[in-house]
Amino acid sequence: MMVRFTGASLFAWMLCSADLAEASCGLDQCPSDWVLKANSSTTLTSMTRLTQSTQGTYLEEFVGVRTQLPWGLRGGLAAPLLYVTQLDASYAGLGNLVAVLDYSPKALSQVGLALGLQAELPSASAPQLGDGHVVLLPYARGWWKRGAWDARGQFGWGVVAEGGHHHHDHDHGAADAVSIVNPHTQSELLMRGSAGFEAIAEFTLRLGVDAVLELDGAEQLYAGTVAIERSWTQLSVGLVGELPLTERRRHDFRGRLIIDWRL
Repeated sequence: MMVRFTGASLFAWMLCSADLAEASCGLDQCPSDWVLKANSSTTLTSMTRLTQSTQGTYLEEFVGVRTQLPWGLRGGLAAPLLYVTQLDASYAGLGNLVAVLDYSPKALSQVGLALGLQAELPSASAPQLGDGHVVLLPYARGWWKRGAWDARGQFGWGVVAEGGHHHHDHDHGAADAVSIVNPHTQSELLMRGSAGFEAIAEFTLRLGVDAVLELDGAEQLYAGTVAIERSWTQLSVGLVGELPLTERRRHDFRGRLIIDWRL
C-alpha cells in the first residue's frame, strides 16, 4: 500500500515541477493563489464548504486574509463559522482558527515553488464544531503553466500536537459531544494533484485527485475532484466538487466555493 501511495505522491509532485480526505482543515487552507494575476500585498479570502457523511452534514464559511511579509514570506489567518447537524441535533458557532505561513523562493506567473506551515488552533465554541488540540501541517506546493494548460501539486504532513482533547474520539465522551467536522488521525500524509485546461478565455476546467495515508494504521483514502475556475485581474472564483474513490472514506460528498480578492 505504501508503494501505491508513494507513486501517486510522486506523480503529483512531477506535475508541479514539469484539490480529500484531509487532516483537520487540510490542504484546502494552504494559499491557493497559484498563478498571480496581479502583484498584491493583501488578499481577502472566502471558502464556503459543504460536507455530507453518514454521521451528519456540516457547512463551513471560512473568512480570512493573507498578506505579504518581508523575506518572501506570506502570513494568513482564517476564521470558520459552522452549522452542523448530527444525531437529530444541530449546532452553530465558531470553529477552529487556521493560521498559515508561506515562503516562496520561486514564485513566477508560469512556474513556482513554495513551502509553508499551517496550524489549526483550538478555538471552537462547542465540542461538536471542532477538535480541542493544535494540528500542524507543514507542506510544499508547486505550479506549472504553459499555454492553456497548467498543473498543480501539494504535499503535506498533518500531525496532532500534544495537549487538548480529541473530539473525534468516540471514547472521549457522550456521542453527541463527538465532532464530525474534518476528522483526522494523529499523523498522516496528504497529497493533492490536479491538471487544468483554459477552455475559453479565463475559464479553466480542472480534474484532480486527493489522497491521505494514515500513518497510524497505513490506511489510504483517495478522492477525485472536478472544478471550474474563473480569474480576473483582482478576483478569482472556483467551484469544486469532490467524491471519494475508496470504500473507506471520511465523507460521502464535499463541495466548496472559493473566492479570492486581491487588494
